[in-house]
Amino acid sequence: MFCSHCGKEVDDSFSFCPGCGSRIKPIGGTAAAVPPAVDPPKPRSSAGNTVIAVVILIAALITAYVFIAPDLSEDWDTWDDTEYTVMIVNGEHIISSSGAGVYGNEKVTVKAVVENGYAFDGWYDENGKRLSSDITYRFDAKDITLYPKGGTGVSVTLEMGLGVETVTGDGMYAPGSSQYFDVSLLTGYGFKGWYSIDEGRIVSTKASGPVPIGNGGTIVALSDTDRYEGDETLYISPKNAYSQCTWIVTDYYTGNFVASVNDVSDLYMSIAPGKYSVTVSGDVGTTTKSENFTELVDGEIKNEYSWKFKGKTYGAVWTVTYSMIDSIYSKTSNRHPSTSYITNYVQYQTDTMEELAKFLADESIGMSEVDRADFVLAFVQQVTAYELDERYNGKTEYWKYPEETLFDRRGDCEDTSILYCAIMKAMGYDIAMILFTGEEYVNNGHAGAGVALSYVAGGIYYEVKGKNYYFCETTSDTMRVGDLPEDYNEGKIYVIK
Repeated sequence: MFCSHCGKEVDDSFSFCPGCGSRIKPIGGTAAAVPPAVDPPKPRSSAGNTVIAVVILIAALITAYVFIAPDLSEDWDTWDDTEYTVMIVNGEHIISSSGAGVYGNEKVTVKAVVENGYAFDGWYDENGKRLSSDITYRFDAKDITLYPKGGTGVSVTLEMGLGVETVTGDGMYAPGSSQYFDVSLLTGYGFKGWYSIDEGRIVSTKASGPVPIGNGGTIVALSDTDRYEGDETLYISPKNAYSQCTWIVTDYYTGNFVASVNDVSDLYMSIAPGKYSVTVSGDVGTTTKSENFTELVDGEIKNEYSWKFKGKTYGAVWTVTYSMIDSIYSKTSNRHPSTSYITNYVQYQTDTMEELAKFLADESIGMSEVDRADFVLAFVQQVTAYELDERYNGKTEYWKYPEETLFDRRGDCEDTSILYCAIMKAMGYDIAMILFTGEEYVNNGHAGAGVALSYVAGGIYYEVKGKNYYFCETTSDTMRVGDLPEDYNEGKIYVIK
């Protein structure tokens, strides 16, 4: 049959029209089938069509809801209105806690704040059972009274070995507990383990996770570097005669942990060439004393480098004595003078730079001038990793000489740009340092190199006295000569003479 109000065809069993909602059967009777009315054609505006379309759409939505809306009666029948009460009674050395309250079927998170100088012992139930030793405890809601407790703590200090960027997790903890530590590594390093100086062993090999702390002390995050392994000898005989003592060896310049040795009167160990800070502390009679030493262990260091260019792998070897590197490290004055002074760091007439330039020139025989410039750029980009000056020695700015960056295999933008300029200048190219400084770059200053070439297709360059210095980005492994990073366009150029 058809609805007499809107003309919609309706099933004979319906009492109400699903299209317009009008009654189509009288109470106790049957409505007659009425064919839909047909109006003669009329001109319509697009606006009128829109109104009709909206009306039809609304009617369709109402119909869809009537026929497909889910039956929620069962959900109301199974609705769980259970409430759980979580109470917290702070124990000894607990200043405050959070998380008590009334909950439904959900997760509950409680947290305690421990008195300064004490460690968190755990969350206990009313029967004295420890439920968790984590200061932040998460569990399924239930009726429960929690008793957080503090106790005498042991201090844990985390130190970083070579190749480690950051560590987190040191603090005051319950002795014998396991605590969550986390480490991030610099590019090119893997994680070796958490080394307890007091125990003289690696206590965990997981970079992130619970680490047993024993009786606390200093725990070092070690990378997989073999930088300090060598056949040279470090020998120190202290002034005092220690009955029980601990020797700690660190890198003189970076402060990175190198080794610890317990209960030996004289320190004697095999080590790589380098400059080291050494501390011994222990019992001398009834008192505790300590001594500090600075030791330079000389010897040859073999540095191997590998990089790729246009699908081919290249390699280079640089053997250097540590005393030569130390003579450069020792130049501590004017490590961040005025920007115009930066050209003085491009020391390209040293034996190292001249030998490296000759080697790279020989390896690139037959290449075009653009490919050769890209070849050397690929070398600098791939054999060095980006490292902020603050990570290197705690200073906001610390300009490195070319040999330093090459030996360390890392540096920030001006360090790697200085290295590239030194190599290319030693190869006979006109070179410039390009700096992005001043008010426009207060929070994102940058440095790059410039090499004078006749033409680089699509390349960005700076013209100085008739020469085009194409920009070279040394901190990216994918950018080529002439590629300029976004947001950098107003650079100051300093030609290397």
